[in-house]
Amino acid sequence: ALQSYKKIQHIVVQGTDAAFITLGDPCTYSTAWALIKHFMAQDPDIEVDIVPGVTSYTAAAARTLIPLVEGNEFLSVVSSNDSLEKIEKIIDASETVIFLKTYRYRSRLFQLLEQKGLIDQCIYIQRCGLKGEIIMRNINNLPADPEYFSMIILKKPAAQP
Repeated sequence: ALQSYKKIQHIVVQGTDAAFITLGDPCTYSTAWALIKHFMAQDPDIEVDIVPGVTSYTAAAARTLIPLVEGNEFLSVVSSNDSLEKIEKIIDASETVIFLKTYRYRSRLFQLLEQKGLIDQCIYIQRCGLKGEIIMRNINNLPADPEYFSMIILKKPAAQP
């Protein structure tokens, strides 16, 4: 981000507009925020505009035909890099959990989901909307090599009235 900041800052101080384009939404787990923080801290007089994008998880929900939340349900979006204790609390408190950044700690997340009996309620999405997109409803058969652009959606069954 520092290198991108320096390039863009050099262009902007010369009076030319510049843009930093990111996949997804720049306000959700995006590298764009590191860049924006540099401008806010070092060049507060330079105007920064953020154009919202479609988040990867809403695109994935649309591609898999899953309603993220209905009625009084709770939706949580978490980084799979967080502690298992925190992730477990989020799973327990939410009807739908979006696990982003699954490429690094996928096996420990699977162990937790298996332990909680929720592994069959998950859908794996890789490269959503991009060339090579994969959607798998049986996450026991995932590709061996974790993909950076991957996520898991846990959608618990609706509670019976």
